[in-house]
Amino acid sequence: MKTLLGTFAEFISRAKFEDIPSEVLTQAKNSILDLIGVSIGGLDMEFPQMVMEYLASLGGKREATLLGSHGRVKVPAIHAALGNGICAHAPSMDSGYHPGRVHTGPTVIPAAIAGGELRGASGQTLILGTVLGVEILSRVSKAINPSHVDRGFHTTGTLVLSVPPQLQGKFMPCRKRN
Repeated sequence: MKTLLGTFAEFISRAKFEDIPSEVLTQAKNSILDLIGVSIGGLDMEFPQMVMEYLASLGGKREATLLGSHGRVKVPAIHAALGNGICAHAPSMDSGYHPGRVHTGPTVIPAAIAGGELRGASGQTLILGTVLGVEILSRVSKAINPSHVDRGFHTTGTLVLSVPPQLQGKFMPCRKRN
């Protein structure tokens, strides 16, 4: 039986950078740059500063960079994705997908950057991971809304745990299991 997760995994595994339409490629590059700019603004806010300091204090494997540290503070990739995503979301200037009522940028791009840094991925792989993550997040969020939001849930907060792990398959060698 084919599952939704299996369909997404197959979509991700077959996707190639060369298949990205030029207008989508341009938008992905602009979205990554925009997210970095918005994140820099978030670094000056109290809550993101608290989160970044806390994540830096936890230690752990030095896998990915916390923004604003000039490359000096590396933490486990999952912590970098969380902290950098919070910085991006805090100013409320980040990108969104209105039909899905979700902020795609801070959900996908920090995870793609952290996963890419962890695995030494190319810029093309970073862009492909971003495109795939935004595509899947947009489809899932559109499918569950408006009822998800109408019941009091925050789509960005609830889906942040479902999409980034899927796109990590682009950064790690994976094989299909039966």
